[in-house]
Amino acid sequence: MCVKTCCCCLSLEVGTQIICIFNLLVPLAEAGYCLYVAVHLPLTEIKVTSIYIVLIVLAIFELFCAAVFTYGTFKKQASFLWPWLVLAWLKAVLLLVLFVVGATVLALQLQQGAVEITLVVVYIVYAVILLYFSCVGNSRRREIQADTYAHYAPRRTRSNSAIVRNVYVPMTKQLDGA
Repeated sequence: MCVKTCCCCLSLEVGTQIICIFNLLVPLAEAGYCLYVAVHLPLTEIKVTSIYIVLIVLAIFELFCAAVFTYGTFKKQASFLWPWLVLAWLKAVLLLVLFVVGATVLALQLQQGAVEITLVVVYIVYAVILLYFSCVGNSRRREIQADTYAHYAPRRTRSNSAIVRNVYVPMTKQLDGA
């Protein structure tokens, strides 16, 4: 596992649930911003408008992956975490490449300005955050796969007062004969 806890104080379960909520909001904000810009562009800027439409489609795809990730996290289904994890890793690698290219351009002083420097810093910060989130998500995925509480089966037992009740015993404990 990459990490044992999220942010040094939360369990992986709670941390992953918070990451899920965050990752549902980010694509919504991206799509909303791109839609706002695309609607307010003049009709003569068709090339720029088409770029924003592609960004909206990508944001919707990212939203879909985040929704699947959220479902898998809350329902404790490890296989549903994969699409978002792959997308987060790819996005982080792309942002790291953009950071290296941007830092190289700035180092060679081909173009220098506050906007370019800010973009390069945003790329590296967002990439590091995505890599940490994907590390937490992957650790949670492994925890769901390894933990015994992911697959419960009812088992009838008798308590001291001779009342029959359902007690949930993990499948691995049932297989061990416990």
